[in-house]
Amino acid sequence: MNPLQEPLKANDEYFSYTDDGDKDLLQTMVPLAIRYYWNNGEWKIMSKSGIEYSVDGDKYTVKHIDIRSDESGYYSENTTVCETTRDANYNIVEDKTTQTEIIKEPQYDEATEGMVVKTSKHNVHEAPHYYTYDSEQRLTKDVFENYNTNYLANNPQRHFTGRETTVYYYAEMDVINAIDNVNANNTQPVFAVSGRNICLVNASSTAMSLYTIDGQLVATSNDGQLTAPNNGMYIVKAGNLKAKVVVK
Repeated sequence: MNPLQEPLKANDEYFSYTDDGDKDLLQTMVPLAIRYYWNNGEWKIMSKSGIEYSVDGDKYTVKHIDIRSDESGYYSENTTVCETTRDANYNIVEDKTTQTEIIKEPQYDEATEGMVVKTSKHNVHEAPHYYTYDSEQRLTKDVFENYNTNYLANNPQRHFTGRETTVYYYAEMDVINAIDNVNANNTQPVFAVSGRNICLVNASSTAMSLYTIDGQLVATSNDGQLTAPNNGMYIVKAGNLKAKVVVK
């Protein structure tokens, strides 16, 4: 399992791919839409929105920009920066999203008894996603974290708000498609499949359990046979014996 499917078929510059394996067209920037207004003898930005792309070695950055301002001094900025980093094997090792929100607006100032522009909001949310691989380039762990920072707090700090970790394990399993996999001369414990019925053959223990591919328990039995709830692929276990089975 790899978050970047078939990485060697991907666009080498921009890590882009489509489900059918085709390369995306090389695109370096969506032009920014910028509007200006004239103020105190100079042009100032009224609005700026769009997407910027950049590549620095093995890091690909996409920046979504939305900036607004007016003659009163009001200013708002909402930016989302997505940084994707790969390793020498074209595996994604980090995927980080940073969202920044800044608002400045005219406020009454008692000291000067007038209106001054002050920052009323400056928040940053970070969501890094880390990936780890084994020597066969298979995904073994991904970690998703969240952090928030309020820069207007008395003591601005980066606060950790949560983490989700998923660990992946790989094991060789036999795939059984039909009851024909069992013959009369076989004395080893095996599973036999007929339709959606699964039987345990040549085993002293008759306890069985059936799981979906993602590990959800869907059926158990103590009499050496059970029935899958739907057609598809499952993992069946009985003691130390386990196998993938296809029922249809």
